[in-house]
Amino acid sequence: MAIKYYIIDTNVFMGANGMASQLNESDVDKCRLFVCSLFENTAVSVDLQGEIFKEYFAHMNRSGQPGIGDAFVKYLWDRQYDKNVCELVSITKTNAGVYANILERPGLLQFDQSDLKFIAVYFESKNNVVICNACDSDWGNNKALLKKYNINVMEILEQSL
Repeated sequence: MAIKYYIIDTNVFMGANGMASQLNESDVDKCRLFVCSLFENTAVSVDLQGEIFKEYFAHMNRSGQPGIGDAFVKYLWDRQYDKNVCELVSITKTNAGVYANILERPGLLQFDQSDLKFIAVYFESKNNVVICNACDSDWGNNKALLKKYNINVMEILEQSL
């Protein structure tokens, strides 16, 4: 079976852990089911510089407990050099602190700055990758902009169980 490649916004793991107050029980279940599905035939793309892991661990427990979001982030961390689990992608920041590949697409500068690392990884990935979101409205509010730059986003809460 072919490996699916994803970039996972931190809110998906937070949702799976029940840490997103705006989610109802059904939404949390969708996040949990999605995160559980990541353990098989999936690789997650992250930046080689560690910015995505830094954000993950600002919200997730490094021990992998107590939630499934914590468990998957630890699993990913422990296997970051396994190409069947993790794609490490190099992204470059300019002296001004902006990702070089975002500067090439200036419309993206209006995007939430904390999400730009996910988009920078998206453009540098060597795979057919999809960004996954659960409850960050920035992705949905910018559908036209994302479409303009051919950025594919999967809205986890819009998926059927």
